[in-house]
Order: sequence, then structure tokens, then C-alpha cells
Amino acid sequence: MHASGDINGAAGSSGACRDPRGSLDDALGLVDDRVAAAGIDVWVGSEPTFTSRFSTDPAWTFEALGGDKEERAGRMLVALAALRPASVVLRPVGRQYPREPVPRWCLALYERRDGRPIWTGPRDPLLCASGAETALLPDGARDRFAEALASVAGRESWGVATVWSLDGLRVAIALRPDGASPPVDGSVQERADELPLHLCEVPPTGLRDALAADGTWVVVAWCETDPVTACVTVAAGLPAVVDPASFESLLGLVGEAAADVGLGTLILRGHAPPVDATVALSTLTPDPAVIEVNHAPAPDAASFARAMREVFAAAHEARLEPHRLQYDGSVGDSGGAGHVTLGGPSPETSPFFVAPRLLPRRVRYLNRHPSLSYWFCRFPGGCGQSPRTDEGTREAFAELELALARLDREPAPDAALLARTIGPFLADPSGNPHRSELNVEKLWNDQLPGRGRLGLVEFRAFGMARSAEVLAARACLLRGLAAMLAKVDVSHGLERWGDDLHDRFALPFHLRRDLAAVAADLSAAGVALPPAVLDLLEIEQAVEFWPLVGDVASQEGGGSRLVDASTVRLQLTLRAAEGANTSLHAWHVGAEGWAVRLQDEHDARGPLKLGAVRYRTFVPEVGLHPSIPALPRLRLTLQRAGAADGLEVLVHGWRPDGEAYDGLPADLDVAAARRRERVVARRMILETPLPLPPPTSAMSAWALDLRAL
Repeated sequence: MHASGDINGAAGSSGACRDPRGSLDDALGLVDDRVAAAGIDVWVGSEPTFTSRFSTDPAWTFEALGGDKEERAGRMLVALAALRPASVVLRPVGRQYPREPVPRWCLALYERRDGRPIWTGPRDPLLCASGAETALLPDGARDRFAEALASVAGRESWGVATVWSLDGLRVAIALRPDGASPPVDGSVQERADELPLHLCEVPPTGLRDALAADGTWVVVAWCETDPVTACVTVAAGLPAVVDPASFESLLGLVGEAAADVGLGTLILRGHAPPVDATVALSTLTPDPAVIEVNHAPAPDAASFARAMREVFAAAHEARLEPHRLQYDGSVGDSGGAGHVTLGGPSPETSPFFVAPRLLPRRVRYLNRHPSLSYWFCRFPGGCGQSPRTDEGTREAFAELELALARLDREPAPDAALLARTIGPFLADPSGNPHRSELNVEKLWNDQLPGRGRLGLVEFRAFGMARSAEVLAARACLLRGLAAMLAKVDVSHGLERWGDDLHDRFALPFHLRRDLAAVAADLSAAGVALPPAVLDLLEIEQAVEFWPLVGDVASQEGGGSRLVDASTVRLQLTLRAAEGANTSLHAWHVGAEGWAVRLQDEHDARGPLKLGAVRYRTFVPEVGLHPSIPALPRLRLTLQRAGAADGLEVLVHGWRPDGEAYDGLPADLDVAAARRRERVVARRMILETPLPLPPPTSAMSAWALDLRAL
């Protein structure tokens, strides 16, 4: 008998780069060739998250800000910049969330994709935290920098105007690359008063720069003490430049002016820089319990894997991890997520627009293959961060069927029609489009200023991957599916799973079988995933769907949601030992003295019997069912019909002796040892026969719920 679930944690591959059957890199290149042969460009980006797993500080357990999070992010950025010496460090304004007075901090790397240096000016103080470059700032450095910037721009025949700000602490330089005279009226002063952006509240309509839209760029200079390095330096607030070539020209002017003055360091703040297929922008920002890396998209899986290895290496340098280990040896991800995004070289060339049938087919395919929703997700279900289209209301699902059918009638639906037709159905129960299995907020959305029309679709049903290689394998899977569905419709109509969705597909056995069907579809379409990729998609985890405590709307404004996570589900698999000539029907499994009904199944190893047990492991301080006690250890039994003795298996939630653990596990091996010691088996005399549970909600088709007995 084998039990899988919380006791085994996420016991998948360790993510080694090499596989006995060939190189992962070779396998990624092979899939890239197969995707390219399909004639579609599919760029892939990601949002890996990392945590300080030994810290109990709120910033690393549930808060977005505070502690040493910004300092750790700075160390990670330094390590990543060392691997990408042609990049420049920027500090664009971050996102602002409800009940937060100012935007969150944001650190960024900006670089050309052709490898040519994009910046020759002074370095950000993060990159030179010691030495002569962090010496005291020369007297009048801010004013001299502003004068030098005006002088350099004048030499390049730009129109220039310098305006002192009212507070006497900042100076504004208005520039026009077309050589026309910038306005010297109140509009420049008004623009200057909006900076620094990172200290100002973001308007509900989003950040805008009306002057930049009209061709006037306002750069504001001030003196600043870097919060991480304690270095006093000059900071330059940059405008919202429209295209990368113009932004690079502006960087050239700013860098030359800073060098003329002899600045040792310079902070570049302001609006986020423009991006297209020629440049790459990667950001590090705070999120509850983690640092999130929003990495620039890559044109293929091979280059994506190289980039992710650099990101994971930089996180390691900052002593940050993609996973958490609990005292009992349970393994979880970072606490953030590992979302993957698909798009194209430009919004217009997004695969979802080049192949307008792709997105509707993707919606149907996800519906028919629950493994893509649950296999990689640590908190699935309608209350989670990535609910499926069939985990909302029945009425909405029926309307989705109609919407997809109407799209089928359109000869060539454009971007706006695709987004407007499908978008309303990709949301959580509160109507939040950000929390959905498929997030199309950035596909073609006029309601999201500045970043709503990027041709991007985000796949959110992914917990944080254990390694760069596992993340690359997931990217391979999604790119392969995009290439297949752009050409072939393999899912006709939506499936109404009913109770099976959260019962049968909670079990790893059925998720594994469903994922094998996905792999077979890819192979039949000519986009087969090699074994070196498929092996990295393995994970052993019984799924549980935790309910929200309270209603969705009341918790919508927070950074996280309160759920009752006290229930665990264990998959029970009964199969004969290799070479044994025995009937499985003669054997009976019990849980806490009740018979567990097992279903007959079959896999590559032969026949088996399959079921599951659900039970409560702790009583939450705030949660559901206050009258249901916790079960500190689960008693399972295995007995052959007619035999007096059998096997008793005790699955403990803590050390069997009840003693405290000596700190958190040092590594994955120690965590695995702690999980093993929590399972104790012995032969003993058992009572027969085991009673069946009463006909209540305790028994579903695939699980015995001990909480109901």
C-alpha cells in the first residue's frame, strides 16, 4: 500500500540539468525546432518568486514590505547584473496596492538583446556599495549635473529649458529631441512637481506623462540617500519615453552629463522604460512573503532556460530559495507563485492574434485536461489564485459555451473581439480578472493603462518551480501546446466534470494519466516532448481544495486571502508486489477503523486499487467547522480476507515521540528523512470485518472523508 499526499510533500525531481537519456538542453532545442516548424512565434516569460526560508519575519511569511527584503533584492540584482554586464540598473516606479500610501519599490535591469552595452554612465550605488565610487557627493553635484545635461543636449541640437523647482531641492530640465524650444510655462513646473514618482500616490487611472506624449521630456534631478547602500548620490527622474531607440538616446545624454561632472554613482528613477523585441526589461519587486522576478520574455525554451539559470543563481547569491521546508519535513514552494506568460515579439505578432483560434481552443483544452490546472498548483480550486472556468457559477459556464460557439462562427476574430468575448469569463468568483487560470488582462485591454494591450496571456496555475530546469520544462509544455492548438483543434466542446473535478482529479494517479494524454496529443501533432522534459514535469502531490473563510469580496482588497487549510487528502494505492500471484480483491484497507472503498484501475505496471482519505490535521484559530477535532495521526490498516493479522500504518503529523524538532530542515534530504520517520508500520492482530461508513457525505466516489464520521 502506498500513500501519497502531504506526507510525501512535493517529492518531484531535484531538477538536475542532465538526464541519463540525454541532455535537457538538447531536448529543449529539439522542442524549439518542432515549435518553429509549426510556423508560429511563441515567446515565453515568467514570474519566479523567491523567499528567505529560514526567516520568520512577517516580510518573509505574509507581508509584502519590510524586513531586509529590499536589501536582499538589491543583492540579487547585483548578482544578476554581474552576469549581464551590458545592462543598466533602473528603479522604475512600482505597483501601488490598496491601503499602501506609496508605490512599492522596484529594481530593474534593462538591456539590448543584441548584447551591445546600453549604458556608459556612472553605476547605480547598488553595484558599488564600497570603494571610491561611494565617496561623499561633491558640492553642487545636482546643479552641475543639470547644467551638464542641458549642455550635452544642446550640443546634440536638442531643444533645452532648465527650470528650478519651487522647493529648491530639485531642478527640472525640459528636452525636445526634435530641436524645438520646450515650453517654459507652468506645465514643466507641474511635471517637475510630480517627481519623484516613487514617493507619490499613483492615480487610479494609472501613471501618465502628457508632456512626453507631446514630445517634451522632463528630467528632474535631486540628491538622494540610497536606502540599501546609505550612499548619498544624484538621482534622475526619467520621463515616459515611447520607444526604446529614443530611450537609449536619452540614456546616452544622461550618462554623458554624469560623466562630465565626475559623478561616481547615479540612480535612474521614473517611468518604466519602453520595450520591444530589441530590448529586455526584468524587474524585482516585493510581494507577500517573497521577492517576485518579472523576467523579460525569451523567444524560445533554450534561451529561456539560460535566463532562468541566471535568475536562480542570483537568488542563491542573495540566500533566497524557491521553496520552503516545514519542521515536519513537508515541502512547499516559495509562497508566491511561478506564473508563465506567452506572447510574441510584439503585441501585433502575438500568437493569440496571428492564430486567432488559439485562445478559444486553449480555453477548451484546459477545461478538458484538469492536470494542466492542478498538477503544478499548490492551492487549486475556486478559492485559489487560479480558478478554472468551471469553478465559478453554473450560469457563467453556460454563457462561456455560447461565447466560444459564437467565436467559432467568426472567420477571423480580431484582438478586440477575442479579448471582449472571452475576457469576462476568465475571472475569479469576485469578478477579479487577475486571479484566473488564464489571465488576459494584458492581451488587449483598454482599461489597463500603459500595459493592457501587449498581446500576453498569463498562465497562473503554477506554483513556484524547484529549479530553473523544471521551470524551463513547464515553458516547453506551454509553448508546445500553443504550437499544437494554433493548427489543430483537439477539444470539441466543453466538459462538465461535476463532482469528478474535485474528487477524481484530486488524485495524482488521474492527474498523471491526464498529463500523459496531453503528451500524447502533442506527439500526434508533431510537437512531442522528449523524456528529458517530461521527467521534469513529475510531482507527487494529492490535491486538496481549501475553502475561503468568509466571502471573496470582503477579502478582495488584501494582498492574500484567509483559507481553512486544515484538511489533508492522501491517495491510497494498493497493488501486488512484483511477481506475486495474488488477487487484490482479497485485501481490505481501513482508515481509523472504517473500510475504505477502492476503485479498480490499471496502469503500465499492471492492475491496482485506488482511493483516498481526507482528514483534519489541525484546528485553525480562524476557520471552518469548530466542532471537528484534529487527527494528530492517521491510522491505516491493511488486511487479507480470512487472515487474523495484518499491517497497521500510522501516519503522524509530527515526530512520533512528540518531541520538538531541532530547527527547520537544513535541506531537502533532511526534510525527506523527517517525512519518512513520521510513517510507522507494524504487523498486528486486527479486528474483522471493517464496517463501511454510513451512507452520508463521508464517502464520495474516490475518497473517504473522516471529518464527516
